[in-house]
Amino acid sequence: METPSLNEAPVLLDLSTVEEARRAAVWSGAAPSLFPGLTVSHPIAGPPAGNIRCVQMGGGSLWAVRSSPAVVDYAPSNGSETYFTLAMQIEGVTRIGQRSRTAELRAGDIVLLDERLPFRLEGRSFSEIAFLRMPRRIALGRNPHLEHITATPLRGAEAGASLVGDTLTSAIHTVPFMQESQRSAVMIAIIHLLGAMDSSTPEASPGWRVQAALAFVELNFAIPGLRADDVARSQRISRRRLDQLLLESIGVSITGHIWNRRLEQAAADLRDPACARRTASDIGFSNGFEDPAHFTRAFKRHHGYSPLQWRNLAAGSAH
Repeated sequence: METPSLNEAPVLLDLSTVEEARRAAVWSGAAPSLFPGLTVSHPIAGPPAGNIRCVQMGGGSLWAVRSSPAVVDYAPSNGSETYFTLAMQIEGVTRIGQRSRTAELRAGDIVLLDERLPFRLEGRSFSEIAFLRMPRRIALGRNPHLEHITATPLRGAEAGASLVGDTLTSAIHTVPFMQESQRSAVMIAIIHLLGAMDSSTPEASPGWRVQAALAFVELNFAIPGLRADDVARSQRISRRRLDQLLLESIGVSITGHIWNRRLEQAAADLRDPACARRTASDIGFSNGFEDPAHFTRAFKRHHGYSPLQWRNLAAGSAH
């Protein structure tokens, strides 16, 4: 496949249109407005080139950043929405660090970054990186084990990482031509695929058991009759032991996780323009709730708003 590019995406910043002597200052000034929490420093006063492009994808976004050698530091901002980011080196070499880990990324390598924590990027040459910023709660709610492998380079030789990298490459080529509802679907699909990446956890370990249980829930939470006992039987383990493992790993029981996934997906569907013509009751039913009144009460307890209030708030923020 040819080198991926977001060349058809809107350009938010292009240094070729800026006077050379002002380029470093313009780039450093634009970074924190586009990415709150970022600071950028350039070793030269007039970086010869650089641009930033972005496509919104549901609750997240896909970015492509081309830059001359630079050092980028990130510190999370209080109160801002938190993302979990999949980064892929497209061109050049970048050194990346987070959680006392460092990795050197070359073309084709991918890495995960947790935007709840500080990180640093050091470009060693002219480079381009794609960043898929995913809502942290959704990405880690489905793949909690990935929180522990941030700043770890994921090479193409590992089958799951290769699949994710190929899918992201394809998305970079195609999402600029997609409608908003299609982009949302691509975001969710990639979040699902993250579960295929190797967490270096043996299948006999409790961590693998938790991942398998979460994957089973992910495939079946929309079934109204799904119970914790069904998940435990699928893993050939007692419900009590499975609850213990999940409480230790993600802080909720298997029943709690089923409810959380149903309510989080219902919230995402209510905000999705592709679901605008569906009633709140229909969305509740498609996510495992048989009784509309029960769905409304559970949704309000979890999110603080009724389903209709949630939808109206989302519609208002879009204008």
